[in-house]
Amino acid sequence: MKHHVAFQVERYGDADARLLYERTALFHFGPRGTPATLGADARRHFQLRDLIRWGAPLALLGADQLTLHAASARKNDATIAVMGPGGAGESTLARRLELRRWTMLSDDLIACDVDACVDGRSERVLRDWCVEAARDWREGAPIAYEALVRRLRSEAAAWTPLHAVLFLEQTRTSAARFDIRWLAPRETFELLTRHGFGKVPWPTAWAHQTQVHARLASTVAAAVVASPDGLERMADAVPALEHVVLTRIG
Repeated sequence: MKHHVAFQVERYGDADARLLYERTALFHFGPRGTPATLGADARRHFQLRDLIRWGAPLALLGADQLTLHAASARKNDATIAVMGPGGAGESTLARRLELRRWTMLSDDLIACDVDACVDGRSERVLRDWCVEAARDWREGAPIAYEALVRRLRSEAAAWTPLHAVLFLEQTRTSAARFDIRWLAPRETFELLTRHGFGKVPWPTAWAHQTQVHARLASTVAAAVVASPDGLERMADAVPALEHVVLTRIG
């Protein structure tokens, strides 16, 4: 079961940060994301492995490794990412594409670099590491995200150019097809920023996130997409969406 949780990042001190759920501190991060320690009440709300996974994107960003909160899929030479607010249907759409012979690269998170490429094995590496970290964690010990950074950098990567980003809206359309509005680069950059970390407390990490978002905005095709209301209608409309997107990215 997937959780849809709204996080906030709060800076305190000179270079430290908290990852918050409502007003509960889930994590305390030191400068550039390390050390990362669990908040006193964090485990009352969620399982440890989920907490570690949710803290990973901010810790990785502190090491200049950006992850997109996106489902993603690849078919032939075309790779797309599907982003949106929790519950908008990103994973559902990616799985529907999988039924049309797309390869699903990520369900929730995928690493993205300054060349507008995504690493198709990054979510698997991240999830496997989080399970191991939860198993090995001891009360009061920091979460060793630097080990995750090393693993992502050392294992054989599967980088592929990203060609399109679809921003799913939470509202549905009454039409029988997906409602698609293609975006200008400025609009794409604004939406990427909105879906990223809005209050990155470390200047170099903020600069890295901005650099990746700017490259994506100038390189990939991007659209705001409203799904047809109802799972069956959405499924019926996927072939037409696939055709429009593949035609757009050439």
